[in-house]
Amino acid sequence: MRRSAFIALLLAVVVLHPPEAAAQYDIPYGVIGSGGGHIAGSHQNWLTAGQTAVGVCTGSHMIKSGFWHVAGISSTVDVAFAAFDGDYDGFAVHLRWEVSSDLPVAGFNVYRTDAATEEMSLLTAEPLPADEGCLYEDGTAIPGRTYHYQVGALVEGGERWSAALTVELPPKPLTLHQNFPNPFNPSTTIAFFLPTGGPVALRIYDVGGRLVRTLVDGSMPIGTHRVTWNGMNDRGAPVSSGVYYYRLRAEKKTITKKMVILR
Repeated sequence: MRRSAFIALLLAVVVLHPPEAAAQYDIPYGVIGSGGGHIAGSHQNWLTAGQTAVGVCTGSHMIKSGFWHVAGISSTVDVAFAAFDGDYDGFAVHLRWEVSSDLPVAGFNVYRTDAATEEMSLLTAEPLPADEGCLYEDGTAIPGRTYHYQVGALVEGGERWSAALTVELPPKPLTLHQNFPNPFNPSTTIAFFLPTGGPVALRIYDVGGRLVRTLVDGSMPIGTHRVTWNGMNDRGAPVSSGVYYYRLRAEKKTITKKMVILR
């Protein structure tokens, strides 16, 4: 087919079928082996297959040149999710998403798959209210692992799924974080990360090296933990203002940091 004839055919398709060309289609997963679109549950939402350069733009949709592929089309569906991304700050994975402005959503469910086990789990005990923002913080993610996240938008008649978001977390050694707030009065929080589960001890000492308070002494699982110190010693009496040291002992390693209490 000559180039001029092909362009005329493409334009004819656009002119005669703009709703279909601009829509996304609900095609069973595996029917198409390549092309644009994104996974949504057990289906893929596709515009075209074998996409190359942008051809014609219609509003927020792009009709791309290349060959068109139609296979197993069941119905057209609204674009539920306009965006879905996230980041990791060393403590938690922060997810953010946007939905179509004209999509009536009652709430959201957040799902996660551990790439090691491929088991899908529901992270939200209750659906997130749609009127409180499209945000979720996953504080249970473990460094060194890879997770796949999806969000389900609760709409009339069922649930619309987002594309899958893959987050690879870098490995993290035994870590003792600076307490916050510091200086503090009357209490402060101490966070630490355990790369493996096992015996853990977290104790407070004064500048003379004397034991003031034992906050943790036992076995703990892998992950990030937070412990609050209320400025009391082991006898239940408030300590005086000054410099104190908190010491973490785990994996046959010891990490010590300094903090200040101001009465």
